[in-house]
Amino acid sequence: ESLHLFSLKQICQLEWATQQLKPKRSAARFNTILYQRAFEEVERCSALELCFIMQGFRQKKNKSLTERVRKNLIERRRTLFPSGVETKEGLESLINTFLTFATCRPKLYGVYRNYAQDDVEELVANYEHDLCEAGEQASPEQLTRLAQALYVL
Repeated sequence: ESLHLFSLKQICQLEWATQQLKPKRSAARFNTILYQRAFEEVERCSALELCFIMQGFRQKKNKSLTERVRKNLIERRRTLFPSGVETKEGLESLINTFLTFATCRPKLYGVYRNYAQDDVEELVANYEHDLCEAGEQASPEQLTRLAQALYVL
């Protein structure tokens, strides 16, 4: 009843907890409600909240949620990262978002593996300029995270 009072971060934490800690003690309907809430929020959330969604729902390995996040990263590029990589916060946000997306997305697409690879290439192509700039301006730790994200993608 009071699920609407929870923030997106709390929804993602609940999802992770029910999947990771007590998978047999929560109802499937509860997890469906959590998923629907997160799925609806993707369109209007920040880059950090996208990281929360990817992190919290990584055990689901849901391709439709991942696809929606990917499309959102492409379409809302300038609103998610308004300063690009020109500020320290923008640089850190971009690298962290890419790393989270890379490590939390489903890896097994079966016969649709080529389509998944095309989707990743489209995402990287849209951020190519920002990623190159990020590589030039990043600290050693950030550069390692960026390289890891691109390697995993």
